[in-house]
Amino acid sequence: MIRPPGCFDIQYYIYCSSGSEHLFGCVGLRNKQYCIFNKQYTKEEYEKLVPRIIAQMNEVPYRDKKGMTYRYGEFFPPELSPFAYNETIAQEYFPLTKEEALEKGYAWKDPKTLQYGITMAAEKIPDHIKDIDDSILKEIIGCAHGGQCAEGCTAAFKVIPQELKFYQTANLPLPRLCPH
Repeated sequence: MIRPPGCFDIQYYIYCSSGSEHLFGCVGLRNKQYCIFNKQYTKEEYEKLVPRIIAQMNEVPYRDKKGMTYRYGEFFPPELSPFAYNETIAQEYFPLTKEEALEKGYAWKDPKTLQYGITMAAEKIPDHIKDIDDSILKEIIGCAHGGQCAEGCTAAFKVIPQELKFYQTANLPLPRLCPH
């Protein structure tokens, strides 16, 4: 994690802002010093407790369901993530199939299967924006992928008035793929 400007000696933190110093395991603190798990300590108590916590993290490491151990300084185990692998940006940079993700110990969230009453196929959309009128706003357009892609295709989409106006102003054709 990138250290916020104006912060010094902060470990295992998130959402702490500038002016904070000597934090361990803290969330959302601003202009605080010598805190462990968001609790304020004196400098002396902090300097005694942090090495003890680090020693315990190394002596009694966290073991995940697959038996892997995690000691001080290592990234958090994937099983502690509140998000499934395919819900994170990691899937965009390091794409995995569901089977590969589960094998590595990552959670996976299957998309909801929604049934849309598609009223227009993507290939029926006119090629030029000048050939499209406001009646397109009532259509439920079937995505050209048909829900069969790795990008979390929604299988159908609608065009909203502001979007249609933008396409008309910019002289752009309507999309044939859902926003995903």
